[in-house]
Amino acid sequence: VDTFSQKNGVTPFMTLMAAYAVILAKYSNQNDICVGTPIANRNNQDIENIVGFFVNTLVIRNNIDLNQSFGQLIESVKNNALNAFAHQDVPFEQIVDTVNPERSTSHTPLFQVMMSYQDMSEISLESDDTEVGINENTTSKFDLTLTLASYKNGLAGSAEFSTELFDASTIKRIVFHIKELLE
Repeated sequence: VDTFSQKNGVTPFMTLMAAYAVILAKYSNQNDICVGTPIANRNNQDIENIVGFFVNTLVIRNNIDLNQSFGQLIESVKNNALNAFAHQDVPFEQIVDTVNPERSTSHTPLFQVMMSYQDMSEISLESDDTEVGINENTTSKFDLTLTLASYKNGLAGSAEFSTELFDASTIKRIVFHIKELLE
């Protein structure tokens, strides 16, 4: 992921987001893919020394055209991610209030899938392979959450999902296809 990302002028997060969005588009047969992602929200120097939890949720909306090359898709995801990062100070709740989507108790507004990424490139994995654990959870906050960490020698992560919507074999196939796309 790191080498591919450098070669294409994007971050590993952007490459992983593009792969996730492409696979979600293929599985859902939709091209408008909105993925939530947590962000540390500590870009203001005045709050750097304050102890506390300053996480905000960004929504990265991608229009996936499966006829484009993966390189073109990554460029589109890059632009969407940079746009979202430029507005990371706007609280998620304020965006929801402004957009005013139809509300439902069965899902979160604006997105139903999440991707979390952490750069752990100073640490090595015990194995030199991509590892993703599968966590079945009937009380999952989102339909599907992919949590990834990039290490010096590989990628590791977990997938948490609602068992009302998915079974473990489907999630394993999704993870396999993401991994296959990244190879």
